[in-house]
Amino acid sequence: MATIIYSGHQEDGAPHTEGVAFMLTSESRRAMISWEPINSRIIIARFRTRHQKITAHIIWCYAVTNASSEEDKDDFYHALTEIVDKAKEKDLIMIVGGYNAKIGGNNRGYEQVMGKHGLGAMN
Repeated sequence: MATIIYSGHQEDGAPHTEGVAFMLTSESRRAMISWEPINSRIIIARFRTRHQKITAHIIWCYAVTNASSEEDKDDFYHALTEIVDKAKEKDLIMIVGGYNAKIGGNNRGYEQVMGKHGLGAMN
């Protein structure tokens, strides 16, 4: 049976425009050391690895868009930076999620890192 851990709007009538979650198998749940809801856009889970001295930190994000206020963008990236800075040097850090990237079909100059099947104009 899967376990869900969630960070997001909890209020009644909330618009549910933000929120992040992990869905864990029973095996991953047993390996989980802790989890922490940072805000409605960031959640972190820490897992044991086969190496006793290394912890895997998985940070799940739902980034703000370019249309967001500068304050919201700064708050998001400041929170993300604080989490990464707190990890020990030997720990494994994975930052995953939705970064609201918009990429277009023209990949000239970016062929090594970007495909050419995007829609619209690159930002």
